[in-house]
Amino acid sequence: MIYSVGDSSAETGSQKLPRLLYIADVPVVDTNGGAQLLSRLLRNYPPSRLRVFAPRSPGGELVGVAYGSFRFGWPRLMYTRFAGLFWRYLFFRARFPVLVLERTIREFRPQAILTVAQTISWISAWNLARRHQLPLHLIVHD
Repeated sequence: MIYSVGDSSAETGSQKLPRLLYIADVPVVDTNGGAQLLSRLLRNYPPSRLRVFAPRSPGGELVGVAYGSFRFGWPRLMYTRFAGLFWRYLFFRARFPVLVLERTIREFRPQAILTVAQTISWISAWNLARRHQLPLHLIVHD
C-alpha cells in the first residue's frame, strides 16, 4: 500500500514513509511562495522521520521536526563586487560534504534526500545523495 503525506492513513503507516533529509536554501515555513509550498508538503510528515537543513525563520516552522543548519561562507559577499569570485568558490565548495551533514547521514540514516534547485545547497544535496547512494528528489519551480 502506498501512503501519501497528506493522507490520514499515513499516520498509521508512518513506518512505511522513508526517513527524509531536506537540504536546501529555501526554508520550510508557512509564509509565502516556495517556502509555503514546502511547508504544506511536509506538514503531516512524521517528525521522527524528517530532518530539515535549511535557513530558519521565526514562526511557521514544522512542529516537532529537528532543524539543522550549515553555511558555506558569507552570503553578504553575493552582493558585492566580489560576487563572481564568491560564486565560483560556492560551486567549488558545494561539491564537498559538510561535516554536519555527513554526521546527520550517519546518525539519522535517511532513505532519501529532498532538495530545491535554488542557489547552491542543492549541489551539496546531490553530492551527498550520490556519495551515499540515496535517491534524490529535486524540486524545480519558478
